[in-house]
Amino acid sequence: MKNFHLYRVIALCLLIFANVACVAQTRGDIKDPTKEQLQEFKDLADKRTEDLLLYIQQLSDKEIPLNLRKRSLNAALSLFEKTDTTTREGKKTLYPTIQISSKTGPTRAIPVNEYLENLMDLKHFAKVKVTSYQVNYSTPFKKGPDGRYHSTSYYYQNFVGEYNDKKMVYRSKDRKAINVMVGQSYKNDTFIMSFGNITVEETESSISN
Repeated sequence: MKNFHLYRVIALCLLIFANVACVAQTRGDIKDPTKEQLQEFKDLADKRTEDLLLYIQQLSDKEIPLNLRKRSLNAALSLFEKTDTTTREGKKTLYPTIQISSKTGPTRAIPVNEYLENLMDLKHFAKVKVTSYQVNYSTPFKKGPDGRYHSTSYYYQNFVGEYNDKKMVYRSKDRKAINVMVGQSYKNDTFIMSFGNITVEETESSISN
């Protein structure tokens, strides 16, 4: 069992270093990609969605050392579009939002960085397991009014949380949609892919013994 856990940690390190997305500002006047490039965008969107799901799974796994989960956090955040702004408190980075479902209330949207950070410290759960329960896929990319190319990437997430008293278990199944964008770097003609807002399309949750 210990060897299995060690292999999982090593795999986590390799994945993080291999898949951290390039963060860059993009412009709207994107050069029209070829059909082959559009297919490459779709394949990459599928892969990065799978990467995001793995990072989420790792962030919530308390058996993985905290320093490695923090690397997963940084890798996950690098997939998203971000905007740097200045407030009275100083410089601040704004991220897209993600809708989250709840058994006791309506769906609400919070910044994706807050959501991912919360996954690392779910104090009311003794154990959490987050998995994908169905094939994930993205739609073909199409040019939008902003000049960039857009797609919607769908993923299916199964969340199981065992409460600290171990008497109750919370379960939820969500179908979520990610706004995926491809633009071009201001500095060169490199295509840049980033994730935008994530919405809940369908949800089903329960609390049981």
